[in-house]
Amino acid sequence: MQPLKLTIPGSFYDSLLYKGHLYLWDVSGKQITTIDWDRLVESIRVPEALRLPLACGFRASERLYKSRDELLYRDKDFRRLLTSKFARLAERSPLDVSAWIPGCTLKVQPNPFAFPHSDVIAYYDVVYVSSGVGVQYSSCHHIRKGNPIRTNPQMIWAGRATGIAASYGHMAISAGSEGLIDVGLSRYDYRHEPSTLSTLHSTFAAWTYWSVFSGSFESGAYLAEFTQPGKTRDGSPRLDRQDQTQKDLRIDFMDTVSSDQIFGSRSFAWGRHDKLCQIQDGHAAVVRHVPWKREFNSRFVPLGRIALGESLGDLVSVDSALFGFILEYDQGLKVVQSDGQLVTIPGEPVNWRVFPMSVSYENQLHILYDDRLEIWSFNNDYLVDQESKIAGVKYSPRSRIH
Repeated sequence: MQPLKLTIPGSFYDSLLYKGHLYLWDVSGKQITTIDWDRLVESIRVPEALRLPLACGFRASERLYKSRDELLYRDKDFRRLLTSKFARLAERSPLDVSAWIPGCTLKVQPNPFAFPHSDVIAYYDVVYVSSGVGVQYSSCHHIRKGNPIRTNPQMIWAGRATGIAASYGHMAISAGSEGLIDVGLSRYDYRHEPSTLSTLHSTFAAWTYWSVFSGSFESGAYLAEFTQPGKTRDGSPRLDRQDQTQKDLRIDFMDTVSSDQIFGSRSFAWGRHDKLCQIQDGHAAVVRHVPWKREFNSRFVPLGRIALGESLGDLVSVDSALFGFILEYDQGLKVVQSDGQLVTIPGEPVNWRVFPMSVSYENQLHILYDDRLEIWSFNNDYLVDQESKIAGVKYSPRSRIH
C-alpha cells in the first residue's frame, strides 16, 4: 500500500504531535509554533469518499487498528475497498496544507527549553526535552491560559543527554559516556533520585514492554531488565506495602543483558516493544522479546533476517514503529514496512521522528528538511497479521501512552 504524504512548508528543527496539537520548533530554536492538528486535517479538501483514509491516515490511526478483529476485516471485498481508498488518496499526495496553516495556528511562543535539543517526547501532558545541559520538562495543553507549553521548565536531570524514553512511571535517559540513567516519575512529583542502570555508553533508548533497550554506536547495545509490574524478582505477586490486598505495580531494575548474548554476535542493535534488531551483513536480524518467560531462550526468540537493499552510506540512526523499521543513512532514509515492502526516501534530513507510543499517530513518520516538514503516513500494517510479522512492533490493545 502506497504511503500518504502531507507537506508543511517552513524551516523547522523538530516536531511533536500530541493530543491534537502539532508543536514545531523553528530552525533558530527561538520559538515554538502550535497548530490545531485536527482542524488542519479536517480542512484538507478531498472528495467525501476519501475522508475515511484521510482521517485514519493522519489523525486517528487507532480507529482501524481497533477494528481489526471485526468481521469486516475478514471480508475480502472490504479489504479491497479499504486498500483502494488509501490508493486513491495516495495519488493526491503530497497534500499541501499551506493555505490553512494561518487559520489553524494557535500560538507562536518563545522556546523555553535549551537549544539545540537531542530529543523531545510527551508523557501525560508534560513535554520533556533532552539536550547538552540535561533533561527539562514543562506541562503543555494550556491554550486558554496562555502559552500551549508553559515557559518555566524544570530540570529533572543535569548532564549531557542524547535521548529519552518514558513509560511505567520511569524516564530512561541516554547520557552518552555516563551510561543509561533512570529517573522515577509521577504526574505531580519529580523529586526521585536518578540512578545509573549501566555505565556503558548509551546513545538512545526505548522501552521493550517494562524493560529498556539501550543502543550505541560506540559500545555494544544492551537490555536493562526490570521486574514485571506486580511481580517480585522471583516472579511471585507483590503486595502493596500499605494495603496487603492490592498489588504494588512498581517495576524494579534487575540486571543488564548484552546484545551479544541475545543475538550471538556483536554488531549495532536497537529495540522497541516486542522486537529487538541487529545489523548483520546488510540484513536486520530480528528477535522477539517475551519478557514474561523465565528461560533465556524463551525470552529471546529469533524470527529471521530482513534484507535492507542497496547501501545509502553510513548508518546514522534507527527506530521502530508499528508499520516497520526506520533506518537513517547519510544519503537518506529506508523504511522496512511490515508487509515486506521497502521504501527509500532520498536526501539528508535535518531531523525525523516517529510516535510508536502514541494512540492516534503510530502510523506517522515526520521528516524535517531545510524548507519543509514532510509527514508520511504508512497504513500497510492495518492488514498485516500482528502475530506473524517480522518487521515492525506488534500492535496490541494495551493501554498506550499518548
